[in-house]
Amino acid sequence: ERIKEAVKNRRIEPQGGMWVESDTNVPCGESLIRQIYYGKRFFKEEFGEDMSILWLPDVFGFSAQLPQIIKKTGMEYFLTIKLSWNEHTQFPYTSFIWQGLDDSRILAHMPPDGDYNSDASPLTLARAYLKHKDKDKAPLAHVPYGAGDGGGGPGEAELEFLKRMTKDGGLKGVPIVKHARASEFFDELSKYKSALSVHKGELYLEKHQGTLTTQAKNKYYNRKLEILLHNVEFLASAASVLGYKYDRTATDEIWKELLLYQFHDIIPGSSITRVYDETKKGYEEMTVKLRRLQNELIGYIAGKAEENGAEQLGSGAFYAVNASPVARREFVKHNGAWYKTELRPYSSGPLLPAGENTDRDFKIGYNSMSNSRLTVKFSPAGYISSILSADGEREYVDKMFNRLVIYTDKRKHYNAWDIDERYTEMAKDYFDASSAATYIDGPNVVRETFYKKGASTVRQKIILPKDADYLVFDTQVEWHMRHKMLRADFYPAAFSGKAVYDVQFGNIERSTGTKTKAEYAQFEVCGHKWADVSSAEKGFGVSLLNDCKYGHRIKDGLISLNLLRSTVYPDKYADRGSHKIVYAVYPHEKGVFDGDTVSLGYAVNQPLIIADKDPGFSAFALSNKKNIIVETVKPSSDGRGIALRVFENCGAETLAAVKVGFDYTAAYETDMTEEVRERQADLNHLYFKPYEIKTIVLERKPVIGPSRNTYREW
Repeated sequence: ERIKEAVKNRRIEPQGGMWVESDTNVPCGESLIRQIYYGKRFFKEEFGEDMSILWLPDVFGFSAQLPQIIKKTGMEYFLTIKLSWNEHTQFPYTSFIWQGLDDSRILAHMPPDGDYNSDASPLTLARAYLKHKDKDKAPLAHVPYGAGDGGGGPGEAELEFLKRMTKDGGLKGVPIVKHARASEFFDELSKYKSALSVHKGELYLEKHQGTLTTQAKNKYYNRKLEILLHNVEFLASAASVLGYKYDRTATDEIWKELLLYQFHDIIPGSSITRVYDETKKGYEEMTVKLRRLQNELIGYIAGKAEENGAEQLGSGAFYAVNASPVARREFVKHNGAWYKTELRPYSSGPLLPAGENTDRDFKIGYNSMSNSRLTVKFSPAGYISSILSADGEREYVDKMFNRLVIYTDKRKHYNAWDIDERYTEMAKDYFDASSAATYIDGPNVVRETFYKKGASTVRQKIILPKDADYLVFDTQVEWHMRHKMLRADFYPAAFSGKAVYDVQFGNIERSTGTKTKAEYAQFEVCGHKWADVSSAEKGFGVSLLNDCKYGHRIKDGLISLNLLRSTVYPDKYADRGSHKIVYAVYPHEKGVFDGDTVSLGYAVNQPLIIADKDPGFSAFALSNKKNIIVETVKPSSDGRGIALRVFENCGAETLAAVKVGFDYTAAYETDMTEEVRERQADLNHLYFKPYEIKTIVLERKPVIGPSRNTYREW
């Protein structure tokens, strides 16, 4: 209440724009939107103020989709100091226009003092003036002062300094100082924005790259919880069509806790032991709640389907729910038996017996295995030495695939935060096979290998499904090393000067070179579900897909996925223990967006949900264009309809149709908070700019009773 009174009297300015000062590399796109949605709503409800600035001074790099998300959640400005920490290049601007993947533009400022703990002394302000790179274009700068790291705010010394420097025109040799709100500063700065330079794409921090990997279990839980929340909100949407009264309270509370754990020193892995003890417990409790709710929703939908006369296959039959935005054709093992299924996006269907294998399906040799698409050969050390196309004319491997390398990861600066960029030049070791066996497991041929190094072990199944052109690496690790880093290294036969990485609501291209300082500095970069290198000259490429990993190095002919680290500060136990790690490799003869990379990325991350009754929807939401992805299906914020989050995924202007399997009374394009209705939407004619994210709210009439035709058949 005292804070509210101070806000009312304009002595404290609420600022932030997010639920917490979130990391923006690891969270998914929907998480970033919810950070702002819940954050802005809190400030509005508690203080009556609408946030205009995304205030992230201490975050370790910024996603290329943030400008669009900032813009479409009703904000205009962005502040950080963090790029002043770059180790190889100087970020060229203090005040600038930040342009996102879709060309959205926001006004950005980096306080030139480069500190969130400014002492506001005359020396500090004089130094800030000298370091201000854009003062000729915009002659003003912001100085956030006081104890920022760890909190505490302004102290007596800072206030006394400022009192003297703002009195009677200030002090000689010091810039003119004015006390003002941050929002007032940005409003004043916006008068100069036409003169400012433009930076397009991500804001990459040339430091703290270890945070893409440290505390692997937290990152694993984070992605699994994001997917569970996605599934539950989709199922709640499907249930609401049938009359289900969705209570958002439970998922709101889980969202807020998940967002809390995305704080920029929790999810990056740079907190103390106690934090990870507590978050592990919290993640597990949230998982139990969401799985219970998921099962309840599937049961409700299936019950309504039965009431409406849907045919069930009878006792002992099982069904699969595809809660992902891509079509799926997969084999599934359930209760010890193998099944197959083929499903459209956001649909359900029966699991059918996988059937028997024929002599043509698989071949097994002493150090080889093959299906109808690929022949895979293994070295005595366990890594893959060759992957040949079915006709034997295409070799996808150069030196090796899936070499499990133990790199030296010595302490540099801040242990959990940083990787030494010279780690590839330091002494390294390998996991070499202790034993290996090749066998057929239902519709898969499997190479199972056991590795041991000291107290650490790896048991890995390399799985080649029937008629598939990809390999899955199902890996169990017992990790007990210190100052080491475990990576899976791949040397593809095709390489190029650029690699493409999956990021939130899209993808970005980065250089694979090391000639410039900026290229060298990107020795570890963020990718979400996949990364790809393709060669137009050779006519093929390789995608590396992963479940819950983020750190990649694609340089010098190498694709390397960071699996685990073993830092000792601030948590001396970081990453020690048991881990389940899944990744996959997909050699392809088409471009990254022409083949199945995107679909496989979703499949690796979002397992089908198994049910004993059929929910009965043939397709709840889908687009007619491969590059238009219905990423999120959720009950609308006002509770009167269903909201879709749809984005363009390969950088192409597209006119598309989005189909939904239910009736609605009106459709609107809205902002991402669903509060501003921008225009009516025609779902048959939706125009997308490259990498544009649309939020569409579909209003529905209240359900009176069940209908036999609730879900449309197409």
